[in-house]
Amino acid sequence: MQLPEGKATLLVGAALAATAAGAAAYVCTDRSRCGHGVVVFLDGSQSGISLDTCESIDDLKAQVEERLHINDCRLFLEQAEGKPELTSSQQLAHALASPGLRVSGVLLLLATADGQPLSSTAQAAPKLLPIPAGPKPLPVVGSLLNYKGSQGHPMYNFAHNLFAPEKQAVWGDTVLVLLPNSAGSNGQSLKDLEPGLLDYVVATCDPEVVGELLGRQDDFPKLFGRRKLEQKLQVVAGNGLFTSSTLEKDWKVAHGLLPRSFNQIRVKNYFPVLLDKTRSFVSAWAQLPQGATVTDLSDWLTCMTADAVVKASMGLDMGNVEAKAAGTPLHKFIAAFRFSIKAAVGRATVESEFGKLAAWNPFFDGRAAVEAKAAAALKDSHDVVNELLEKTRKGEIGGPQSVLSAMLNDVSPTTGDFVALHNIFGQVMNLMIAGEAD
Repeated sequence: MQLPEGKATLLVGAALAATAAGAAAYVCTDRSRCGHGVVVFLDGSQSGISLDTCESIDDLKAQVEERLHINDCRLFLEQAEGKPELTSSQQLAHALASPGLRVSGVLLLLATADGQPLSSTAQAAPKLLPIPAGPKPLPVVGSLLNYKGSQGHPMYNFAHNLFAPEKQAVWGDTVLVLLPNSAGSNGQSLKDLEPGLLDYVVATCDPEVVGELLGRQDDFPKLFGRRKLEQKLQVVAGNGLFTSSTLEKDWKVAHGLLPRSFNQIRVKNYFPVLLDKTRSFVSAWAQLPQGATVTDLSDWLTCMTADAVVKASMGLDMGNVEAKAAGTPLHKFIAAFRFSIKAAVGRATVESEFGKLAAWNPFFDGRAAVEAKAAAALKDSHDVVNELLEKTRKGEIGGPQSVLSAMLNDVSPTTGDFVALHNIFGQVMNLMIAGEAD
């Protein structure tokens, strides 16, 4: 949906990743500038405009016709019962002064061209609801503190801070929060929408809203790459299914092809691999002393899930579970992948990688050292994926069920295109994300 720049009149954007509370999120326009003006949407179109001042009904129609490139327009009150036509300056003045005809302070109108009446679809559409309320953002940090708390994972904290019973009693099941780092780095235009439209996010734990978003994915596409963190993840994971927008060609091609590798029949065929890895995992734990405490549970789980995903989908047994049990180094792919993600999300610090002394050493360029380590990890990941592709091409691994074979040899049924060679790396990294337990 194309919205007028800088107006918070409609919710647009995407159902994003679900939070721990099952929350879906979708993007809305800048709320800070609403409270006055008129927004006009063209019936049967995705176009809309915003107007700050309107001297008369004639002035309003002239502006609408000029900016929407139509003739003989008719205007209708979107929020009024029956959506009546707006025909006089007196009606316009009354509408501008009527809170009940506004959404978040903005008067909403529907326009038709060539003197046509309002369509039956527009007539039957429900009234728009006001922009939700939520915790007031703080200066500079916005709503960043919603990701802090005692729940462990930032998204668990986010869900708890927004949707705990005492919070729901204040602002309900659907809330508005400031989206940190929504603009592109260095202020460049956003890839998916106009700059300035993505300052707030609406999050919900209402299953009916989530269901509607999933059922209307054309109206609410997934948008990825808006925030700086997402952009950093794309450097590591490319334009994979998880790390790209549903509007992008890479996503459309892969989405038509890759899910076939995980349908019911394929998953049943993966059972032997999954069972073998589970047996190895249980057997390793059975060798631990009675009453032993497992302090590196995340590593164990990642070894099992990553091994299972890569073996089942690409034909490579990385042997991480067995290596973990034997106390030997893990496969270089999992080590490189995990550090690449760690660096991308900002968890790799000088102290975490080189110790406290290095962090305080004025003669040690810790930042450069972390960046060099991240670059080496990313190179190792590329090397492993290139090796996998070469072995798949030669028939040494994989086979007809291999995801790599599908990406190399099959066309997407939805677009008729092959997965671009440069995009295969990102899709593999996204499969690794699916097997990441941390």
